[in-house]
Amino acid sequence: MQFTKDIKARLERIFQDFKLIDTSSESKLDEKTAISVSRKDFPVESILLFSLHKICGFRTIFRWDKMHWGVIFEYKGAVNLISSHKFGLRLYSERIADVEAIQKELINKLKKNIKFIEKNILNQYAENQVALNNFTIPNLFHKLSGQYYYFRDQSKKMFKKEIDNIFEDNDFSSMLNTFFAKRDLEQYAVYNSLAMIDSYFSRLEHILVLALPFSKNNKEYDIKKFIGEFWSKKYSEVFDLNNQDSKRIHDELNLIKEKYRNTFAHGGFEKKGQSFHFHLENYGVVPATMSDYKNSVHFNFTPLNESEFENICLFFDVVDNFFKENLEASWMFCNSGLDLIMDDESLSRLLKKAEDLEVFRNWLDSENERLSNYINADY
Repeated sequence: MQFTKDIKARLERIFQDFKLIDTSSESKLDEKTAISVSRKDFPVESILLFSLHKICGFRTIFRWDKMHWGVIFEYKGAVNLISSHKFGLRLYSERIADVEAIQKELINKLKKNIKFIEKNILNQYAENQVALNNFTIPNLFHKLSGQYYYFRDQSKKMFKKEIDNIFEDNDFSSMLNTFFAKRDLEQYAVYNSLAMIDSYFSRLEHILVLALPFSKNNKEYDIKKFIGEFWSKKYSEVFDLNNQDSKRIHDELNLIKEKYRNTFAHGGFEKKGQSFHFHLENYGVVPATMSDYKNSVHFNFTPLNESEFENICLFFDVVDNFFKENLEASWMFCNSGLDLIMDDESLSRLLKKAEDLEVFRNWLDSENERLSNYINADY
């Protein structure tokens, strides 16, 4: 990584209080000075490591137990160590006067310096890396699935919940209160149902993005552009719409999306002016769809009922099973939770393993075990 003279001069200036020292200086550290460093101070640990080790050239120490890395340096004449552990970052210092104040000053100085590095060095580097496909797409399948199933379960509970023995008397007032209590439950169920539908389509688009490299294999495609496409375009890139089953599922998904997700994601407005009501002079305000208003999500008190909710859930299960059967390797990868690494070498290795599903399953397990060992700092 090459720097201009101006950048080099600025780096020397902002790090003038930091000095390179030998790792033997580790013996000067006092463990009683150790403090935890907030994730908010350095939300991306790898950038901190890059700044200290690559930019400044400071040395890394031999890892302690449950430690990912540690970098030792001198700040204003005192030895300091910043290290990444299983449970976060820590700062160790040499015992000096006002050590707590110096540590706070050190952390604030590093935060400021890293902002300079990100703006003047890493911004352009990041753009170049993305252009070369040297990037990773986080696998959010389980997080999005959790959100989808949470709203689905909540909606189901609300629809099934009974109002029992809340009102002792059978007078009109109690009956009316019971009616409104049941109506409120139905309304809450619908709120969760709409959130469920929205969450499902979010997960659907995520699956299609993760599945694209598997469906295209080594064919040319631009996944960065693909991510910005409408869901139906994504679907048609992964599935052949000439296939009867693929087309049927696409069309049914589109109906649900147009009727429920799009309407309530865009202020409750249906497309093509269907939500408008024209003025029928002397007779009132009339829906633009006239008698077809019975098909509007706004026709009834709630946009869907329990039966419609159950039918949508059954259909979503059908779609998931269709994905499992027709995108088997992709579905396995989604469930693995592993991130999709898009550089040529990593992607080629992934697709090669996926040619044999049993080999792929074992490889995913071993990669997850390796990742787990890293997270737990077990080396």
